[in-house]
Amino acid sequence: MLPSDRRYLMLFCYFLFGVAASSSTVLRAYIVAVSTTEDRAKAYSAIAVANMISIVIGPLCQLAFSNMPYPGHEIIEGVLKFHIYSAPIWIASATNFISVAIIWFGLRDVYTATKRDSDGAMFTLEGIKARINVVLSLNLAWALIVVCWIERIVSNISTVTLSSMALQHFRIMSPLVMISFGWDGQLTVKMLALCMGLVGILALETSGAGCNPKEYTWCETAYATWPIVFLPIICAVMGVGVPLAGISLDTVYSNILGNIDQSMMQGAMIVSEDIVYILGPVYAASLFSHAGQSTLWLLNGIIVTGGILLWLAYFSKLKRYM
Repeated sequence: MLPSDRRYLMLFCYFLFGVAASSSTVLRAYIVAVSTTEDRAKAYSAIAVANMISIVIGPLCQLAFSNMPYPGHEIIEGVLKFHIYSAPIWIASATNFISVAIIWFGLRDVYTATKRDSDGAMFTLEGIKARINVVLSLNLAWALIVVCWIERIVSNISTVTLSSMALQHFRIMSPLVMISFGWDGQLTVKMLALCMGLVGILALETSGAGCNPKEYTWCETAYATWPIVFLPIICAVMGVGVPLAGISLDTVYSNILGNIDQSMMQGAMIVSEDIVYILGPVYAASLFSHAGQSTLWLLNGIIVTGGILLWLAYFSKLKRYM
């Protein structure tokens, strides 16, 4: 469609992805609004299951087209092509229209008696300041809230290191397995699509194989584990451990906030995620390039250990909200 400067179109697409991702704040606040304290864990679990189902379907679509040769089939000359890389994107675009139709025609809101301000000034600077002042005036357990923010950042460190999410954008997993195991691009696409269908991660890269000493000075001295050890552990941790931890953290966090309008505070939790999503790729990619995967995983282990110790230190206070 564009003969040159396609990167600007991709940049605009990623901007739209970021705008769309902000809907998660609305969803988190809506879950709290329509659920009770007793069934909130079930509500967050349902959302987690829905996310996992969608993440399973994505790699399955990738696998379905993995044998389609590139550049594939040209549907509309010079405009629309159908191949291993574009086919899943077209399918994802179609699902967006389907989801909008389901929400528009099928969602029936739950009536609540909560009254909102009628001045309509929420999106003004004064309105935002007023909401912040209201939140700050509440008698909240701020120490525990900050702990939850930190734990969210810590829990996403390894995810950022490993994954390249459909909306987000991390480029470590593919070169990691290609360098460690000597896989080419085609095999990497198939294997990662299969594994990430189980854990919710899809990472793609199309060039190179093995570890190039001219590119990475640590190639000759680095250690690499076996794929049969590395991939099952990643599937277990990222497919079971991380989602369960996320459900528990979301439930505890919402219980700490209590019976208030949680939209702003849920947005603050999203901000804590965005911090690691913005800085994490820079940290992971830079450290991977200069020091190698051993140093990267060592620092990740130290960070996660610190998060565990912090949680244990506040466990007696957090227990009442579990």
